[in-house]
Amino acid sequence: MVHPRIECNGHGAVRNDEFLEPIAIVGAACRLAGEASSLHGLWDMMQNSRTAHAKVPEERWHADAWYHPDPDRKGSLNTTHGFFLEQDVAAFDAPFFSVTAKEAAGMDPAKRLVLEVSYEAFENVGAMLAAGISEEEAEAYLATMPSETVVTACQSIAKDGNFARKLRVVTAYHSPHMRMVADDCLRAMVEAGVRGANQEAKIPMFSSVTGQFIDPIEVGKSYWIRNMCGTVRFSEAVSSLLVGSSGRRAGRKATVKWDALLEVGPHAALKAPLVQIMESIDAKLPSELLYTCLLVRKEDAVTTALKAVGSLWATGIPILLAKVNREQDLVESPQVVVDLPCYAWNHERVYWHETPATKEQRLRQKTRTDLLGIAVENHCPKDQANYSPASLKGSSAAISNSRPT
Repeated sequence: MVHPRIECNGHGAVRNDEFLEPIAIVGAACRLAGEASSLHGLWDMMQNSRTAHAKVPEERWHADAWYHPDPDRKGSLNTTHGFFLEQDVAAFDAPFFSVTAKEAAGMDPAKRLVLEVSYEAFENVGAMLAAGISEEEAEAYLATMPSETVVTACQSIAKDGNFARKLRVVTAYHSPHMRMVADDCLRAMVEAGVRGANQEAKIPMFSSVTGQFIDPIEVGKSYWIRNMCGTVRFSEAVSSLLVGSSGRRAGRKATVKWDALLEVGPHAALKAPLVQIMESIDAKLPSELLYTCLLVRKEDAVTTALKAVGSLWATGIPILLAKVNREQDLVESPQVVVDLPCYAWNHERVYWHETPATKEQRLRQKTRTDLLGIAVENHCPKDQANYSPASLKGSSAAISNSRPT
């Protein structure tokens, strides 16, 4: 949209086409009569063939007292109907706009309306929200949403106990809002020489545009336009990747042919939805299928990348560790050094513990005889005393005297 600059030549305002100021339409909002206090209300009223023409509200003025059928009669009105705002023009959220109560009271009501409508226009430029609900639940919210603003949607979803957060983006990507730049984007890809994927690509691709496996020949310029303007079929694509079209059949466990999931992105943003998708397939799948990511927010990228590669290697996935551990632009490849001296082991401390019985058994001095066996010293752990033959005589006499007759 181009707005011509207006200049005054002393005889009124004239249009000067030499100075054209481009105006970007980034959003839309309105305050119209009746139910058309928003774009949603205006569209609904037009779609259902309703009109905003109504009688003058009693709180505005008594139209009957001013009415006269003669339009030329002074001091009177020849109609009792018109188009009126349903919103109370005296109502204004002054603290939101950092306006004091005194300033708000002295402002023209039209200026207050301009502030609100302007803010709503920028608010509706195309924000995005992240919500912890399914596609079916989101469609149910949209069907009952009284306003098209993302803020209202977040409040409605959060009120029901679900996670909802407005994303810090200027325009809603993966949405019809991107259609305004689709032609320019397609033209830029043509000029840049963007071509489709290699038809001989060996790595299978599961598309979030179609939700299914996609042939490389389909990934061309038009595909990326669809990706930019269409709905993300992430859940369908991941489900197709994990179990294909088989899924669960007759109560059998779904077969997953992959060893791990690696997220390549600025953060582990997809971990939670991936876990939910895996749980919908099999409750044990998140613990059986490794998930890792290359980058983690507020952590060193080298550390997180090496951890991710190490996790993949520990799982049994073949990794080119030579490329992971060192630069490839070295003049000569590193060699293993084999002529280093042996390590000087410190053997001053002995780490060996055993009982006296095992030590006696291990270090016995006499061999075993067939008649008497092996002499065992201290064979009774409760009686460690050494008795002499003389001391045993009295015991033998006492024992013999105690025999029954």
